[in-house]
Amino acid sequence: MISRNRAELARDAAEHHRRTWQLHRERCDDCAVSIPCLKGMEIRRVMLAAIREAKDALTSYMPPGTPVTYHGPNPQHIGHTWTVTGPAESHPWAGYTIQRHRHPQVTAALTDLRLAKWEQEARARYAQVRDAVRLAQAVMARYGMVFSIDVDRHTSGRVVIVWSSAAMIGAEHTARAKADEQAQQYITAAMRLLRELRNATATERWPLVSHLARNARALADRARVAVMPSE
Repeated sequence: MISRNRAELARDAAEHHRRTWQLHRERCDDCAVSIPCLKGMEIRRVMLAAIREAKDALTSYMPPGTPVTYHGPNPQHIGHTWTVTGPAESHPWAGYTIQRHRHPQVTAALTDLRLAKWEQEARARYAQVRDAVRLAQAVMARYGMVFSIDVDRHTSGRVVIVWSSAAMIGAEHTARAKADEQAQQYITAAMRLLRELRNATATERWPLVSHLARNARALADRARVAVMPSE
């Protein structure tokens, strides 16, 4: 998933290239009768690429199944939770089709939709866990240990942290074998934090997850490493 800002930027770029193509067709006699000139062909190629990118961006931001609330001009759609079913057929670069129980699908622009409150909270929790994991990984990498971890969010909203048990056992042995005492301490601290974070996430103890995320930031600061935060 990407941020709303990135989806809006992609949509705006597609709209810009569509306007450029329309303006060119109005001024070009060849393109006006569907015989595109070389310049028109290039403008159209760029426009189609921008539309595809915007469609992909909007789908990444609000994939099918995303719960949303409507804030657009149609009053009868306001005050209900809807589910995104896919891109709008008429303008997939700028909107979606949405549906709610026992109601037909309707089309809504990205501008008119907001993530449902619990979806916003679920995404924030996922980003918090993912950032904490990445910080711990960065600390370990700082001292020469690369440890593969997956942070996934299920369709139910549940966040899970997954790693290989064998890889964790190997990492523990490697940490103990480190001659550099400081490296050993930082790697051990990062691994302990990861285990606690996985347990807290699995049991959905979100206040503890927030506390551990702050600890991950503090550990990374002491190790003088940083990662880009999630969008």
